[in-house]
Amino acid sequence: MVEETSKIFECKSVEEIKAAVAALILYADGLEKLYRWMLCRHLSDKFTQWEQAAMQTAKKNANNVRIVPPEHAPIMLLRSYVPLGSSPIDVLKSLKKFPARCDEFIPPVCAAITPAEIGRVLNAAQKEFGLIDIVAPNEPMNILRFNYSHITYNSLCGFPSDPERPPTIFLFHRKENGVYDPVFIFAHELGHALHFALTRDLRVLPDGFDDFNVSVRTKLNTLEERQEAFADAVAMAILSAKGLGTHFPTQFSKNISPCFARYIRGLTGKK
Repeated sequence: MVEETSKIFECKSVEEIKAAVAALILYADGLEKLYRWMLCRHLSDKFTQWEQAAMQTAKKNANNVRIVPPEHAPIMLLRSYVPLGSSPIDVLKSLKKFPARCDEFIPPVCAAITPAEIGRVLNAAQKEFGLIDIVAPNEPMNILRFNYSHITYNSLCGFPSDPERPPTIFLFHRKENGVYDPVFIFAHELGHALHFALTRDLRVLPDGFDDFNVSVRTKLNTLEERQEAFADAVAMAILSAKGLGTHFPTQFSKNISPCFARYIRGLTGKK
């Protein structure tokens, strides 16, 4: 049992962790109910030990953010997907679905954001808007860097079941050329994180957002469009900071970004 679970924590790639989880599932299927429970408990304990050690080596940004390197990101992906504190039935059910999740990753298609660029965006977001203080007031926010492209997303913001915990941002290599700038993409995910921190419910838009859209003549028909538009508003506000102006998706978005910056400052109370 120890050997089967330990192999997972030796993985440094998506391919390796997919194979290790598949082997663990096969092993678990051959166990009696009591031993399956013990296996899940042991896996949870091992994860706690691994995470404590790995997070000590992850680079902690001065803004209360941990930058998780690509060699640790696959294990953190598993950690985010499998509810280790739940019943053994739920844990095993999630483990059995995890290999399919791994199939969503492909070799890098084009460039990803660099660590230096991540730092510049975080510094601007905090200095101009106090954003990290709002998103991660206590526990650090994890940002996972992957050495892969994703078949569907350029990046993701994962939201915890506990609304008091900060989201996790997953940064991939872009899935195709010519689709936005990786710096803009990261700033957009910070926008989703801010939305969650302000409302604790993504179905609720931050105060004044609908009125703001009227003022800039933006027509949004669905909740998803409004959620994405708010994240874009935050991204454009962040990119209005000195030194980030080359990352706007269009010249128009650059020209109008001061309006977005004023609105976000009003939300965050950063004058």
